[in-house]
This record gives sequence, C-alpha cells and structure tokens, in this order.
Amino acid sequence: MFLLSLIDLQGEHHSIKSLVPLGKGHGVQVQAHVADTSFIFVKVGLGFHVQCSLPEALRIASDKELELQAKLDSHTSDICQIKARITLMEEGIQAMQEE
Repeated sequence: MFLLSLIDLQGEHHSIKSLVPLGKGHGVQVQAHVADTSFIFVKVGLGFHVQCSLPEALRIASDKELELQAKLDSHTSDICQIKARITLMEEGIQAMQEE
C-alpha cells in the first residue's frame, strides 16, 4: 500500500518523488516531487480531497478498508445465494426433462 510506504519513507526523508495519474483511466502519469510529506491529500469521494496528517490518513484508509470488506462480504453472500438458486433451478429443469 502506497500510504504505508510513504509513512516508512517519512522517517528517513522529508520529500519523495512519485508518479501521479492525470485524469481518469488514461494511463497518463507525471513524475511529481513532494517537498513536505508531513501532510497528504486523501480522496474522500465526490471529487473531494482532504488534507490529513499521516496518522489521520491511516485511520481513513483503515475505515475505508473495513467498509470495503463489509461490501465484499455482502456481495459474496449474494453470490452464494444466487449460485444456490441456479443449482436448484438446474436440478428442477433436469427433473422435468427426466419425466
């Protein structure tokens, strides 16, 4: 994760060089020099970014990870239910064809 790498680097250096994406989905990146790594901007949604200290950014990332894990668990459950319904329907169709 880039954020964890950034925190590791902060202890050693006060500036970093990084590739920054330009636009959405175009694969175009530019090299950026970040002179002060004590604060970073975190994307919070709807096009908004918040300036945070590194510990605050870690908390936001952790909260987002928990949110995404809950969504993943919910979708996984939905998939299992759909698979079970498909299996039930296949068995029903197969039983009808045997009659």
